[in-house]
Amino acid sequence: MKVDYDLQTRDFQVLVEHVDQTIEFLRMVSKRANGFA
Repeated sequence: MKVDYDLQTRDFQVLVEHVDQTIEFLRMVSKRANGFA
């Protein structure tokens, strides 16, 4: 049970990190798009 919980927690942290990176990437892209517009 404990191991399952630890794995879920780690997966969740990785997911959150991935979402953060995606948001950062989208912000960068939109900034560039605004610069070119």
